[in-house]
Amino acid sequence: MLLPDYFDPNAVAHDLFVDREEERRWFLQAIEGYLRLKDDRLGRAVCITGEKGVGKSILVGSVFHDIRERHSGDTLVVEVDCRNRRSAREVLVRVAQGVDEELRSLKASLQAVPEALIAAVGAIEEIARMTEVELKTAHERLSRFKSVVGLKGRRRLLGNIEAEGGVSFERSDTEIRSLTGKVSFDDARVVGLLCDLFDAIREQGYNVVLHLDNLDELRHEFLTDADRETVRRDIQRLLDLKQAPIALVLSMRLYFCGIVPREVSNRRILKRLGAAHLVEALERRLAREAPAVRAEVGEEPARLAIRSLADRATTALAFMTWFDYVARWEVLDPARLAPALDRFAESTYSVISLPVLRRLASVFTSPDEWVPKERVLEACQGNNAVFEQLFNRQAVLPRDFWHPTEFTLDPELFFLIQPVQGTEAGHAAPPDPS
Repeated sequence: MLLPDYFDPNAVAHDLFVDREEERRWFLQAIEGYLRLKDDRLGRAVCITGEKGVGKSILVGSVFHDIRERHSGDTLVVEVDCRNRRSAREVLVRVAQGVDEELRSLKASLQAVPEALIAAVGAIEEIARMTEVELKTAHERLSRFKSVVGLKGRRRLLGNIEAEGGVSFERSDTEIRSLTGKVSFDDARVVGLLCDLFDAIREQGYNVVLHLDNLDELRHEFLTDADRETVRRDIQRLLDLKQAPIALVLSMRLYFCGIVPREVSNRRILKRLGAAHLVEALERRLAREAPAVRAEVGEEPARLAIRSLADRATTALAFMTWFDYVARWEVLDPARLAPALDRFAESTYSVISLPVLRRLASVFTSPDEWVPKERVLEACQGNNAVFEQLFNRQAVLPRDFWHPTEFTLDPELFFLIQPVQGTEAGHAAPPDPS
């Protein structure tokens, strides 16, 4: 088979979106409702959740495309992927960077963005990079943003920078050189200053839509109480951004959402797509490929193999990942799928042997089953090191991240259980951990 040139299982471009029109309409209305608010001190928070790989990011991307098309002149759309960021502070720095990029983009399109506002964003980004520094050093690092003093309006931001850190943008170089002592900016202070910044941005006539994607992957560590407490502190600090006058969009896996406070009432759980919609999503991803590639995929053996994969898959990501692997191994043939998927498991979870994965899968009778931790440990033959590898590689996932006593198999390993019976109408919904 000719290999695809452009295919990416993780692609989330808006034109790849399929189905979920009800959820899309709900989400778009939630964001548009924020944009219509007359009081620039009000914000809104929205939470989109669902199992791993179900399609949260692509739903958000589809709606954000419309928001950018309709409101490009007065709305900043900032997207921060929390995956592979190791702390709340790293996320906060990236938020400030994203705001800076959006404002500069508006200015490049000949929007009259106040220079003082851009300086304010730069100052907050610089502060977010500080933890504890000499007071003199803090002034020196912030001195290039002195034009922030021209910021008009409520000026709460300037007052709080000075109150929180003793930093003044109006000190002379001579005064700065004579300063002694230290200043510290913890995460709570940085979040507070970001909220003040968003207040200033709103007062200048701009809206802010901020997406914190993959919140559950900021630190996917839950084996010990200490691990979970560290994660909890970081996530709760980021959730404090809901106090800002912005549209805050939170995306996370279902098992993680127990940390979201009740006042975030705009929530939606995404259900699984059916096999027919998975195939439709694949066809959209293959539209850019060479005609010869599309022709091969359309041949009978390949179509049967694709349908077999779609019937087994419970999430779009699992289906696309399986297809990508077997297509590149040139085994789009139903009779050759099983050994190809075994190789996929061996390469994807390389530190865990296939026999261990098979023992793990034998614990489950269906993809929707949850089993107690003790049974997973039995599959590891009592070996705690293997047990930790399964968690670290996300071969098993908790029902509730904050109370990990029951687990299910990673959707990308469901082919190791009995085949899932897909239907045109869709697979059964995952159980709600709450």
